[in-house]
Amino acid sequence: METRKVQFTGNSTFTISLPKDWIDKMGIRRGDVVGLVRDNRGTITITPSIDARKDYRSKIINLQKESPAHLERMLIGTYIMGFDTIIVRAKERIDNAVKEKVRLFTRSVTGVEIVEETINSVTIKDLSDPMELSQEKGVRRLHLIVRSMAVDAMDAFQKGDQPLAIDVINRDSDADRIYWIIMKEHNMMTRDPRLAERLKMTIEESTSYFQIARYLERIGDHGVQIARAVTAITDYAIPKELMHKFELAHNQALKMLDGSISAYFKGSAEDANDVIDGRDSLKNLLREISISIQKIKAEEAVQLALIEESVRRIAYYATDISEVTINYCMLTDK
Repeated sequence: METRKVQFTGNSTFTISLPKDWIDKMGIRRGDVVGLVRDNRGTITITPSIDARKDYRSKIINLQKESPAHLERMLIGTYIMGFDTIIVRAKERIDNAVKEKVRLFTRSVTGVEIVEETINSVTIKDLSDPMELSQEKGVRRLHLIVRSMAVDAMDAFQKGDQPLAIDVINRDSDADRIYWIIMKEHNMMTRDPRLAERLKMTIEESTSYFQIARYLERIGDHGVQIARAVTAITDYAIPKELMHKFELAHNQALKMLDGSISAYFKGSAEDANDVIDGRDSLKNLLREISISIQKIKAEEAVQLALIEESVRRIAYYATDISEVTINYCMLTDK
C-alpha cells in the first residue's frame, strides 16, 4: 500500500497527490475528470473515467496440446473471470474436435456466441448484461433447481425409475449455468466497484451470494450422485424399513436446505442457528442407515452407501449456508 500525505490548500480544500506512474498508465491529462466511488466502509476508489460503460477485456487462449476437456475447463474459467472476448487460437488448423468443444461451451453458458471463425482461430463474445440476472434471483433460482433435482433423485431411488434418474443427471447443466453466472458477476464486482454500485450491492453481499451458490451447486452434484447410484442398481429388493429411513433422512435434509435459504433472505441468525442445531438428530438417523447398509449384499451396498453420503452432504451444505447467513448477519447487525 502506498501512503500519501493529505495537504490543505486554500481555505477549505484537502488534496492528495496521485502516483505519476498510474497517471501515465491511465493516460490522464491535466484537466481530465476522474471518478470517485464510495462504499459503506468509507473507502473511496478512484477510477480513471466516469464513463458508465463497461471496460471490455479480451483473453487469448493459445492452443498447444490441450485435450478438448482441458480446453473446456479453460473456457469456463475465462468466462467466470469476466472476460468479454475469448479468442481460441492455434498455430495451424484447429482440430474439429476442438471446435466442437468450443460450440458445446457456447451452448452451456448464458449470453455467449461465436462471432468469428477462421482456419486457426475462433472468437467468442459474452453479450450478457449483469443487470439481467441479479445474484439474488440467481441464488433463488439455483435453490429451486437443485432442490427439484434432489427430490426427483430420491423419488427415482424409491421407485426404481431410471429414466427419471437420467433426467436428474441431465439437469445438472442448468445448475452449473446459473452458478457460473453468479460466480462471474462476483469476480467482475471485485475487479470493478462501479459494477457493484450499478447493481446496488456491496462486495460483502456479493461474497455471501457467491458462497451460498457454491454450496447449492454442490448440493446439485449430490442429487446427481444419488441419480447415478440409482442407474447402477438393478435389484430393488431393498428392505422397506431401510427405504423408509432414507426417505425420513432425505426429507430432513431438504427441510434444512429450505430453512437455511429462508434464514438468509430473512436475515435471521436465529433461524440459521435452528438449522444447524437440527443436524444432530439427522446424524443418528444416518448412523442407523449406515448400519443397515452393512447387512446388504456387496454390489448394492456400495451404491446405497453413496446415496447415504449424498443425503448427509446435502444436510451439511445446508448448515454451511446457515453459517454464511450468521456471518453476514453479524456484519450487517441483523
